[in-house]
Amino acid sequence: ACLSAAQAAGLIVSRLRAYCVQVPGNSHYFLAKARRAAGWSKGQECYALNGGMTKYKSQPCIGGKGLQACLSAAHAAGLEASGLPTMLSASRVASTKQIVAPGV
Repeated sequence: ACLSAAQAAGLIVSRLRAYCVQVPGNSHYFLAKARRAAGWSKGQECYALNGGMTKYKSQPCIGGKGLQACLSAAHAAGLEASGLPTMLSASRVASTKQIVAPGV
């Protein structure tokens, strides 16, 4: 509704970028974060379920079980989301095909 109203008012609307990234220790769960970097480290932020940003592991984040679930949750929240590759080892990279669920 907000995007439609802004467009109707002649404003240029762009969504915030989100990247669905696999949660460490849970290969089936993905969370949406603003920074385009695979993995998670102390102090990094994700998009909070209640709006805004939150530090990783401090409040539930937008995400889902599997990449598709994370992407869907991010899109439903008005974010422009995509997945990032996940490092499996120093010599191998695999594309994440699942979405992270909130609160993991």
